[in-house]
Amino acid sequence: MLNRIFTLHKTLVGHHKQVSMEARIFHEVSLITIASLVLSLIVNFVTQIPYVFLILGFTMVLTAGLYINSRFYHRTQSSATIFCLALNLILVVNFFINSGAGGPTLLLFITSFFFSLTVMPKKQYPFWIALNVVSIVTVLSVEYFYPAQVSNSYSSRSAAFLDLIFTYLGSIACILVILNYIVKSLVQEKNKVLAISKVLQKANQSKTQLLSILSHDLRSPLNSIQSFLELLLEYDIDVNESRIIKASLLKETKNTQIMLHNLLLWTKAQMEGGIQVSLTACLCSRS
Repeated sequence: MLNRIFTLHKTLVGHHKQVSMEARIFHEVSLITIASLVLSLIVNFVTQIPYVFLILGFTMVLTAGLYINSRFYHRTQSSATIFCLALNLILVVNFFINSGAGGPTLLLFITSFFFSLTVMPKKQYPFWIALNVVSIVTVLSVEYFYPAQVSNSYSSRSAAFLDLIFTYLGSIACILVILNYIVKSLVQEKNKVLAISKVLQKANQSKTQLLSILSHDLRSPLNSIQSFLELLLEYDIDVNESRIIKASLLKETKNTQIMLHNLLLWTKAQMEGGIQVSLTACLCSRS
């Protein structure tokens, strides 16, 4: 049963290898918002706050539509932008019909602001910060200078506390979900960096070993060539011995050239992504 629930959850939110962190956060928050709105409608029957039922219903339909637009049509950025703008407008309206500063709207403004900074590009941060600050300052100023514009919408003291507690729990749930996705994403990126670091370390060790072997293999033929040349310069050698020395010089030069050619081929293969070598045992017969 639990496995089916987890599988359904991954399907609704999206797999981390196929869907970006921002999109998964938006999908998760959308699902939580829809579930919270359903519960809010039930709570509203108890608290009987005027007009809130219509706002909750409109918000639920809008959230469901934007979720579908993002999850199945892959328009996360536009969906998140519309969601944040609409949510800010809805919260402004909700402030005046739901007891102003005495209601849960300011708490929802904070949650909305945190969500906006999570799913929006960094270059848009000034806009969303300004929008949140201006909205809160405006509604509080209106309530302060024109208190008659904000009415107490709760039928009883217990209804007010019930609404505040429910809003607080919903806000905490959204923030915890967002933080959970951020932490998971950071851990995944850290693991990727560690894996790449191990690969680079192994490659660096291979390079060091290769240079050590190469310096040894190059030094031997160069020493032989130097010795042969010193013999030719310092001693009078007859034609046959000179021919033998020259043949040896040519052989050492060709071997060194072949080694350098193979090294260049190996380097080129590594730059192009490496080659796959398959070693197979074979039987060799001597005649």
